[in-house]
Amino acid sequence: MRAIIHKVLSNTLVYTCALIVMAFLYVFPFTISFATSAVKVFLIWGGAIFLYDIFVNRVFFQKKIFWVVFAFFVVTGISALVNFRSSLMRNVVFTLYGGAAGLVPLLLDRRQKEQQVRRNLFIIGFVIIGITLLASLASFVIFITDTKFSYTVGDTEYIFGMFENRLFGIFGNPNTGSLFAFISVFVSLINYVGIKREGKLRLPLKILLIGNIVLQLLVLFLGNSRSAVVCLSIALAAVLLFVCKNFLMKEKHRPLVFSLLAVVMIGVGFGASFSAWKGSNYLMGYLPPLFQRIDITLSGTDTPGNEKNPIIPDDTQREYLSDDISNGRKTIWTAGLLVARDHLLFGVGDSNILEYASQHIPEEMREQSPNMFANMHNVYLQILVGNGVIALLLFVVFAAWFLLKGAKRLYCGSWRGQDYPVILLLFGLLVGILVENLFDSNLLGFMCFFIVPVFWTYCGYFIRLVWQEPEDTGDLTERIPAADHLS
Repeated sequence: MRAIIHKVLSNTLVYTCALIVMAFLYVFPFTISFATSAVKVFLIWGGAIFLYDIFVNRVFFQKKIFWVVFAFFVVTGISALVNFRSSLMRNVVFTLYGGAAGLVPLLLDRRQKEQQVRRNLFIIGFVIIGITLLASLASFVIFITDTKFSYTVGDTEYIFGMFENRLFGIFGNPNTGSLFAFISVFVSLINYVGIKREGKLRLPLKILLIGNIVLQLLVLFLGNSRSAVVCLSIALAAVLLFVCKNFLMKEKHRPLVFSLLAVVMIGVGFGASFSAWKGSNYLMGYLPPLFQRIDITLSGTDTPGNEKNPIIPDDTQREYLSDDISNGRKTIWTAGLLVARDHLLFGVGDSNILEYASQHIPEEMREQSPNMFANMHNVYLQILVGNGVIALLLFVVFAAWFLLKGAKRLYCGSWRGQDYPVILLLFGLLVGILVENLFDSNLLGFMCFFIVPVFWTYCGYFIRLVWQEPEDTGDLTERIPAADHLS
């Protein structure tokens, strides 16, 4: 019995895969009611795993960087207690769910061999690919058939299809669909490169991964989410930077050349992403009328004036924000800073942001989008307003720590290293998500719950691969100090 309990509470792979599936169901409007009940099970399950690790396995606190993460969630808990007069239980629950979705996925047994770690990474990747492939495929079918409908959950109405020249798909929100697609693209690349390096990439799997990448890019662009395109641009620039460093820079340690190369790659990343965005949207706009033309021909129901015009997705703005290129974010950020100024140390509590921020928002905006201001549309400002400056500093230290350590590993390493391409793609994925959160807030809580376990899970694998001793490839530059000496 003891052995069974140990196996269950030490296996974070099963928990993480199940959490990701449940988190998707939480975001998906049709299943949100079921997921709302199921998430309570994961709170208990995740709590049991974490407590078992603290008292038995003692894996989590072996790295100093994880102490920073733990301190961050402790401070969010203190914030909930400090703001006990307003929604105490909701703030506490918010913190507990954040810990279950953030702390537990970081747990990777250091006793596992590196081959097993990679295997688990690819398994989680295929879970994500499977979910996003089905969702994006359904969304794309909705697009080419020009299907539109709505679905109400409680007091919230979700729109499905193409609305205001943006693909809402089956997500009920174009930004959500675009971010899902971005994650799926990079997860597919990670699995493709990682499995290929192990010599196990077969043709059917290759077709699946490449096909998914193409589909996800189309869905990403059709969503017309500028933040997602920026996210893709920065992630692409980060990857291209180190690829070019490896193949163009013969002298490894030339910071000035590397800095200039970084500027060029940022330009290339943005140029490639925005060009593909506009070009693909223009071409995709002709698919719905073409599909209808084929359907009319096959059904024999051709009548004059029955044809549809091309759909040409383009940037859209809310009418009441027609003069605001930020789509209301500037106003929201200003309101958030005003709230933070008066509650600097521990914030106002995560669930109280809407109440406090609305006091600094114009009435017209509140009437048009009454729930818009529960999200600061910037995760860093969200943390500052909700949990205070200490929590923000801890989160920034954590993100900067693992990114700088990863960048050092990539800069000093060689493409010939076993894990180098996987680490590079993980770096691009995480950088992209963190940059995207300058314009959104989906790393904590339930604003876009699917992103939460995905981000923290891939953080865990990135840290594990970066902090390990590089394998001997014959390249002396790959031999940077081991994790135990730098953590």
